[in-house]
Amino acid sequence: MNARSLRVTWATQVGDRVDAQPLVAHGVRVRGTSRRVDLVIVGTEGGVLVALDEASGRVVWRRALGSTVPGPVFGCPSFPDRRYGITGTPVLDRATGRVYAVSAGRAYAVRLADGRIVPRWPVAVADPAHEHVWDAVALSGGLLYFGTASYCDQPPYDGRVVAVDVRTARVAAQFFVTGASAGRPPGGGVWGWGGVSVDPRDGDVYAATGNSLTPSEDAGRSERVVRLTRALRVRQSNAPVTGDTVLDRDFGATPALLHPDGCPRMLSVVNKDGELLTYDRDRISRGPLQRLTVARGDPEGYVSLIGVTAFAPATRMLYVSSPSDPSATVHRRGLLAFHIGRDCRLRLVWRNPAHSDGLTSAPMIAGDVVSLTTGVLSRLVAVDARTGTTLSSTPLGTAGAFAAPTPVDDSIIAAGWDGLVRRLTP
Repeated sequence: MNARSLRVTWATQVGDRVDAQPLVAHGVRVRGTSRRVDLVIVGTEGGVLVALDEASGRVVWRRALGSTVPGPVFGCPSFPDRRYGITGTPVLDRATGRVYAVSAGRAYAVRLADGRIVPRWPVAVADPAHEHVWDAVALSGGLLYFGTASYCDQPPYDGRVVAVDVRTARVAAQFFVTGASAGRPPGGGVWGWGGVSVDPRDGDVYAATGNSLTPSEDAGRSERVVRLTRALRVRQSNAPVTGDTVLDRDFGATPALLHPDGCPRMLSVVNKDGELLTYDRDRISRGPLQRLTVARGDPEGYVSLIGVTAFAPATRMLYVSSPSDPSATVHRRGLLAFHIGRDCRLRLVWRNPAHSDGLTSAPMIAGDVVSLTTGVLSRLVAVDARTGTTLSSTPLGTAGAFAAPTPVDDSIIAAGWDGLVRRLTP
């Protein structure tokens, strides 16, 4: 795509903060009309799912799914009076003409044609007073997968991975991070905005887990990379971080699945201690293949949740956004690109500062362009995927932009905390 000199061609207010990545569904037959429309589907923290006409930005339908206000949470002064609804990115199912989303502790199936909720839905999946689904929703083999966590790690809550059967509209399976017994300790949240990853080859599910609320913080399978079956039974797991040098040393990220030519089937994931880890997916229990420091792990453990890495098979490049400088002698914050050699090891190729000042969105790859939004600095940055050269840097208001951008043909859809969804074109 051509990402130079991007300009906003339309901007539509959807009414609340957007943390979820916009989705695009091409050629939807909208109920009550004879034409097909390319729809942009956006979920808001107000718990509203909105469909926009991709060509004009016009609202086609809106569906309120509900949200919650957790109230004062110790240690989280930003939480009071903020609504929490759809944080994780919904998922499209074009075969059935549905979009699935989770908001305020319930999973919904909504018709693309008119925004109506499908009969027998929603499905209760979490306690909205104490638990929140930060995760993107994954759809595989008729099952929806997502993780649960809390508001700022406050008990009581059960961190887990949930599977919902879309045919029966019922919870089909759950994996409890801290253990299956009734007396399990709280915690073990699954926080990654990218959700869990599902291997289409065998249906196995990969998750990275947070800390338990116990003195050691590693009860059950907390602070681990976990491989699960389709039915959420544990196949393998590994706790890559040991010792007490960093508190809260858990994952706030999503395992990304990759398979470079000549290498084993791999995954990459970033820990809050600032390490980028790679694994052989079939030998997770043996520990990481490689560990690279990409961010600073401070003694309090509050390195930003770094999110999702992105892999481009054509160039064998892995991209990761670093929220902080590891040290004066190591690569600085921004968008980092690593080449995967024939020995299956990562080597830094380039770094782009990407107007980053902390947490950003996940990087998105479209052809030879990597794009991301820059968090509190509210910009959409497009970078040459091979060289790291900045192609464009476009302001997105001043409220913050954390949702991953969505490349569509020769345009990009981006949304932010100002409630505006924008279409940018060259």
